[in-house]
Amino acid sequence: MTDKQDLLALTHMGETPEKYMKSVTPPVFMNSLHVFDSVKDYFAVDIFNDEYYYGRASNPTVTILEKKLAALEHGERAVVFSAGMAACAAAILAICKTGSHIICIRECYGPVQHLLDEFLGEKMNISVSYVEGKDLKEFEQAIRPETDMIILESPTTLVFSVVDLEGVAKLAKEHGIKTYIDNTYSTPIFQKPLDMGIDIVMHTMTKYIG
Repeated sequence: MTDKQDLLALTHMGETPEKYMKSVTPPVFMNSLHVFDSVKDYFAVDIFNDEYYYGRASNPTVTILEKKLAALEHGERAVVFSAGMAACAAAILAICKTGSHIICIRECYGPVQHLLDEFLGEKMNISVSYVEGKDLKEFEQAIRPETDMIILESPTTLVFSVVDLEGVAKLAKEHGIKTYIDNTYSTPIFQKPLDMGIDIVMHTMTKYIG
Protein backbone atom coordinates (compact mmCIF):
# COMPACT_ATOMS: atom_id res chain seq x y z
CA MET A 1 0.00 0.00 0.00
CA THR A 2 1.36 3.44 -0.90
CA ASP A 3 1.44 6.36 1.50
CA LYS A 4 -1.44 7.90 -0.46
CA GLN A 5 -3.48 4.74 -0.08
CA ASP A 6 -2.72 4.65 3.66
CA LEU A 7 -3.96 8.22 3.95
CA LEU A 8 -7.10 7.34 2.01
CA ALA A 9 -7.78 4.41 4.36
CA LEU A 10 -7.31 6.60 7.41
CA THR A 11 -9.56 9.40 6.21
CA HIS A 12 -12.37 7.60 4.39
CA MET A 13 -12.38 3.81 4.88
CA GLY A 14 -15.55 2.55 6.52
CA GLU A 15 -17.27 5.93 6.54
CA THR A 16 -20.73 6.29 4.97
CA PRO A 17 -21.81 9.93 5.47
CA GLU A 18 -25.30 9.25 4.08
CA LYS A 19 -25.97 7.13 7.18
CA TYR A 20 -25.42 10.09 9.52
CA MET A 21 -26.85 13.10 7.69
CA LYS A 22 -23.73 13.55 5.53
CA SER A 23 -21.62 14.73 8.43
CA VAL A 24 -17.93 15.12 7.50
CA THR A 25 -16.91 13.50 10.77
CA PRO A 26 -18.72 10.30 11.84
CA PRO A 27 -20.53 10.69 15.16
CA VAL A 28 -19.46 8.82 18.27
CA PHE A 29 -22.24 6.37 19.04
CA MET A 30 -22.55 6.02 22.82
CA ASN A 31 -25.81 4.10 23.02
CA SER A 32 -25.88 0.56 24.35
CA LEU A 33 -29.10 -0.57 22.62
CA HIS A 34 -30.79 -0.18 19.23
CA VAL A 35 -34.47 -0.04 18.23
CA PHE A 36 -36.15 -2.75 16.13
CA ASP A 37 -39.52 -2.87 14.44
CA SER A 38 -40.13 -6.44 15.60
CA VAL A 39 -38.66 -9.32 17.56
CA LYS A 40 -38.06 -11.06 14.24
CA ASP A 41 -35.88 -8.16 13.09
CA TYR A 42 -33.93 -8.32 16.35
CA PHE A 43 -33.10 -12.00 15.92
CA ALA A 44 -32.18 -11.44 12.27
CA VAL A 45 -29.33 -9.04 13.14
CA ASP A 46 -25.99 -9.93 11.55
CA ILE A 47 -23.20 -8.16 13.44
CA PHE A 48 -20.70 -9.28 10.79
CA ASN A 49 -22.60 -7.31 8.16
CA ASP A 50 -22.63 -3.89 9.84
CA GLU A 51 -25.84 -4.48 11.78
CA TYR A 52 -26.19 -3.63 15.46
CA TYR A 53 -28.18 -4.61 18.52
CA TYR A 54 -26.01 -4.15 21.63
CA GLY A 55 -23.06 -1.84 22.10
CA ARG A 56 -20.67 -4.35 23.61
CA ALA A 57 -21.15 -6.73 20.68
CA SER A 58 -21.02 -4.16 17.88
CA ASN A 59 -21.02 -0.40 17.50
CA PRO A 60 -21.08 1.82 14.36
CA THR A 61 -18.15 3.95 15.54
CA VAL A 62 -16.06 0.89 16.33
CA THR A 63 -16.94 -0.64 12.94
CA ILE A 64 -15.41 2.37 11.17
CA LEU A 65 -12.22 1.98 13.19
CA GLU A 66 -12.06 -1.75 12.46
CA LYS A 67 -12.40 -1.18 8.72
CA LYS A 68 -9.62 1.41 8.75
CA LEU A 69 -7.29 -0.92 10.65
CA ALA A 70 -8.02 -3.85 8.35
CA ALA A 71 -7.33 -1.70 5.29
CA LEU A 72 -4.05 -0.39 6.71
CA GLU A 73 -2.87 -3.92 7.54
CA HIS A 74 -4.13 -5.49 4.28
CA GLY A 75 -6.25 -7.76 6.46
CA GLU A 76 -9.59 -9.43 5.88
CA ARG A 77 -11.08 -8.09 9.08
CA ALA A 78 -10.15 -6.32 12.32
CA VAL A 79 -11.71 -6.65 15.76
CA VAL A 80 -11.34 -3.93 18.40
CA PHE A 81 -11.17 -4.88 22.09
CA SER A 82 -11.34 -2.79 25.25
CA ALA A 83 -7.72 -3.63 26.09
CA GLY A 84 -4.61 -4.91 24.35
CA MET A 85 -4.35 -7.93 26.63
CA ALA A 86 -7.96 -8.83 25.86
CA ALA A 87 -7.03 -8.92 22.17
CA CYS A 88 -3.92 -10.97 22.91
CA ALA A 89 -5.79 -13.49 25.06
CA ALA A 90 -8.58 -13.82 22.48
CA ALA A 91 -6.07 -14.56 19.71
CA ILE A 92 -4.26 -17.19 21.76
CA LEU A 93 -7.43 -18.90 22.98
CA ALA A 94 -8.84 -18.96 19.44
CA ILE A 95 -5.86 -21.04 18.30
CA CYS A 96 -4.63 -22.98 21.32
CA LYS A 97 -6.26 -25.62 23.50
CA THR A 98 -5.38 -27.71 26.53
CA GLY A 99 -2.07 -29.42 25.86
CA SER A 100 -0.97 -26.98 23.16
CA HIS A 101 2.59 -25.72 22.89
CA ILE A 102 3.51 -22.09 22.12
CA ILE A 103 6.82 -20.63 20.97
CA CYS A 104 7.28 -17.03 22.15
CA ILE A 105 10.10 -14.54 21.85
CA ARG A 106 11.89 -14.03 25.15
CA GLU A 107 11.62 -10.24 25.31
CA CYS A 108 7.85 -10.12 24.97
CA TYR A 109 5.54 -7.67 26.73
CA GLY A 110 5.56 -8.54 30.45
CA PRO A 111 1.82 -9.16 30.91
CA VAL A 112 1.89 -11.54 27.92
CA GLN A 113 4.51 -13.67 29.65
CA HIS A 114 2.42 -13.52 32.82
CA LEU A 115 -0.62 -14.73 30.87
CA LEU A 116 1.33 -17.57 29.27
CA ASP A 117 3.12 -18.79 32.38
CA GLU A 118 0.70 -18.23 35.24
CA PHE A 119 -2.73 -18.56 33.63
CA LEU A 120 -2.53 -20.65 30.49
CA GLY A 121 0.33 -22.76 31.80
CA GLU A 122 -1.17 -23.51 35.20
CA LYS A 123 -4.86 -23.66 34.30
CA MET A 124 -4.85 -25.02 30.73
CA ASN A 125 -1.65 -27.05 30.63
CA ILE A 126 -0.36 -24.97 27.71
CA SER A 127 3.43 -25.12 27.59
CA VAL A 128 5.68 -22.34 26.32
CA SER A 129 9.20 -22.29 24.91
CA TYR A 130 10.97 -18.92 24.85
CA VAL A 131 13.51 -18.09 22.14
CA GLU A 132 15.71 -15.06 21.50
CA GLY A 133 14.25 -14.79 18.02
CA LYS A 134 17.38 -13.64 16.22
CA ASP A 135 17.96 -16.93 14.38
CA LEU A 136 15.39 -19.03 12.53
CA LYS A 137 17.11 -22.17 13.83
CA GLU A 138 15.91 -21.29 17.33
CA PHE A 139 12.31 -21.43 16.17
CA GLU A 140 12.86 -24.62 14.19
CA GLN A 141 14.51 -26.39 17.12
CA ALA A 142 11.70 -25.33 19.48
CA ILE A 143 8.90 -26.81 17.33
CA ARG A 144 7.08 -29.83 18.76
CA PRO A 145 4.26 -31.96 17.35
CA GLU A 146 1.82 -30.09 19.63
CA THR A 147 3.08 -26.59 18.71
CA ASP A 148 0.07 -24.53 17.63
CA MET A 149 1.27 -20.93 17.79
CA ILE A 150 4.30 -18.65 17.54
CA ILE A 151 4.07 -15.30 19.34
CA LEU A 152 6.24 -12.48 18.00
CA GLU A 153 7.17 -8.85 18.43
CA SER A 154 9.42 -6.97 16.00
CA PRO A 155 10.97 -4.82 17.24
CA THR A 156 10.73 -6.53 20.61
CA THR A 157 9.84 -4.94 23.93
CA LEU A 158 12.71 -3.25 25.82
CA VAL A 159 15.65 -4.39 23.65
CA PHE A 160 14.12 -3.69 20.21
CA SER A 161 15.45 -6.83 18.51
CA VAL A 162 14.26 -7.43 14.95
CA VAL A 163 12.77 -10.78 13.93
CA ASP A 164 12.81 -12.27 10.42
CA LEU A 165 9.04 -12.24 10.01
CA GLU A 166 8.99 -13.71 6.51
CA GLY A 167 11.30 -16.52 7.57
CA VAL A 168 9.29 -17.36 10.69
CA ALA A 169 6.01 -17.22 8.75
CA LYS A 170 7.34 -19.59 6.08
CA LEU A 171 8.66 -22.01 8.70
CA ALA A 172 5.38 -21.93 10.62
CA LYS A 173 3.28 -22.61 7.54
CA GLU A 174 5.44 -25.64 6.72
CA HIS A 175 4.46 -27.09 10.12
CA GLY A 176 0.83 -25.93 10.22
CA ILE A 177 1.52 -23.42 13.00
CA LYS A 178 -0.29 -20.08 13.34
CA THR A 179 1.75 -16.90 13.83
CA TYR A 180 0.80 -13.84 15.88
CA ILE A 181 2.63 -10.52 16.21
CA ASP A 182 2.24 -7.46 18.40
CA ASN A 183 2.84 -4.72 15.81
CA THR A 184 2.40 -1.86 18.28
CA TYR A 185 5.85 -0.31 17.86
CA SER A 186 5.94 -0.26 14.06
CA THR A 187 2.25 0.20 13.20
CA PRO A 188 1.06 -0.73 9.68
CA ILE A 189 2.48 2.56 8.40
CA PHE A 190 6.02 1.15 8.71
CA GLN A 191 5.47 -2.62 8.78
CA LYS A 192 2.72 -4.83 7.38
CA PRO A 193 3.24 -8.33 8.85
CA LEU A 194 0.29 -9.88 7.00
CA ASP A 195 2.06 -9.15 3.72
CA MET A 196 5.02 -11.13 5.09
CA GLY A 197 2.89 -14.18 5.84
CA ILE A 198 2.01 -13.59 9.50
CA ASP A 199 -1.51 -14.78 10.38
CA ILE A 200 -2.66 -12.43 13.17
CA VAL A 201 -1.60 -8.85 13.94
CA MET A 202 -2.38 -6.95 17.15
CA HIS A 203 -1.93 -3.32 18.22
CA THR A 204 -2.27 -1.54 21.52
CA MET A 205 -4.05 1.51 20.17
CA THR A 206 -3.38 3.83 23.10
CA LYS A 207 0.27 3.88 21.97
CA TYR A 208 1.88 4.74 18.62
CA ILE A 209 -0.96 4.08 16.18
CA GLY A 210 -3.30 6.10 18.40
